[in-house]
Amino acid sequence: MKHLKRYEYFDYDENDNYDEDDNYDVSEYDVDDIVMVNPDNDNDNYDEFRNKPLRIIHKATNTTEHPGYDDSIKGQGLYDLEDEKTGELIDSSLYDYELVPYHILNTK
Repeated sequence: MKHLKRYEYFDYDENDNYDEDDNYDVSEYDVDDIVMVNPDNDNDNYDEFRNKPLRIIHKATNTTEHPGYDDSIKGQGLYDLEDEKTGELIDSSLYDYELVPYHILNTK
């Protein structure tokens, strides 16, 4: 599986033809990374775990890896999470854009 930075997402050949690859991975995070819900995200369903450190326990970048994956954002990560302190599973899977690294919000 290719692991690409966001700006490398579109892969064109020497003739400017788009080379579609179902295994693109432009995700931000990996399993065991500690993240938090992005403070710009106003989804009320996330309030219960909004300000908690969350550990990524599974990462999907296509529908084969997660049945709820949205193919329209192909390659971005969809993550299953647990509360980093208690180990409690979070009942929602979140995408890259819904998360930020935990340390960004918790440095002094």
